[in-house]
Amino acid sequence: MTLNRSLEAGVLAEEHYESWDDFVSAQQRTGSIYSTARYLDILCRAAGGSFSVAAIRDGDSFLAGVGLYRHRVDGRNVISPRRLLYYNGAVLRDDLLVLEGDYSTRLRCLDALCTVLAQQPEDSITLYCKDAYQDFRPWIERGWHASPAYTIVVPITDSAQLWKRLDKNARRLIRRAENAGAVVSADNDFDCLYRAHEEVHRRKGAQLYLARDAFRRYVNDLVAADLGVIFSARLASGEPAAAQLALLGRHPWSHTVCAGSFEAHLRTGATYLLRWRTLVDLGERGYVMNDLTNASLGAVTRFKEQFGGILTMDMSLKLDRPRLDRLMARGARWYRAIRQCGPKRLRYP
Repeated sequence: MTLNRSLEAGVLAEEHYESWDDFVSAQQRTGSIYSTARYLDILCRAAGGSFSVAAIRDGDSFLAGVGLYRHRVDGRNVISPRRLLYYNGAVLRDDLLVLEGDYSTRLRCLDALCTVLAQQPEDSITLYCKDAYQDFRPWIERGWHASPAYTIVVPITDSAQLWKRLDKNARRLIRRAENAGAVVSADNDFDCLYRAHEEVHRRKGAQLYLARDAFRRYVNDLVAADLGVIFSARLASGEPAAAQLALLGRHPWSHTVCAGSFEAHLRTGATYLLRWRTLVDLGERGYVMNDLTNASLGAVTRFKEQFGGILTMDMSLKLDRPRLDRLMARGARWYRAIRQCGPKRLRYP
């Protein structure tokens, strides 16, 4: 689809994926590893589904786009996030997001993205957009339903300042674990991570992200591509106490995507030490933020809130296929009319 003599919108061919990933990694506000073709390919090979990338380009330069992850949910074909795919929203060039930026170009980009997405054959599309403080009016005008969502992001460039921001209870438990000889290492121990993940599933009824073999493939592919690392906390005896998986990549934000702990060691403070040492390690690797992933109300979020983070609002956008909506509404009206009319009042030619 051509917007004018230079601006074009459409689904990318595979040879453009590397350039797309470069673009995503450079966008501070809306970019994330989740939107890169490299990550989506790893997820699809482990979890199933398929993906493509819809993008707006000015010649060879990207202005905006969105990674489209397709899968089946409750018997329906959908484009939506899932476990291990927290963000899947539109990525816009940073300068198009500022108030004094090029408003007309931003409007045309968003309008074109809406058009491309409306042409997709899926029954519904849900986009979870990083950074709610952007212009969602074109989406809403096109019939998308918007609702806020929240996460906690932790600035990690200065570990001394981060320590000061920690809740005093977190600092107390971190010291307890250290004094008892607990240690944290980036050891990529998949078995430790998955056993801790399974235990949380049994203890709290939390959903398993993937079956063991699929999860192993996912983690192995991430580690091989230098896109992920497993951190493990162990007691002085060497026994594992907790583990978590962080997503890396070239974007300046890292993401805590999966974590687990062992009930027998919850009082040791090892889970707090794990989070703290992971944040310090990621900051030393050059990342500026760590997204703790989701801040819905509950005990898990209360735990996350102790690590000096910032409550951040994101935005969820949802579109059901307009044609399907119209057909269902029309069928409902016909059904009500027939019910009200009754068999004696129906007339036939």
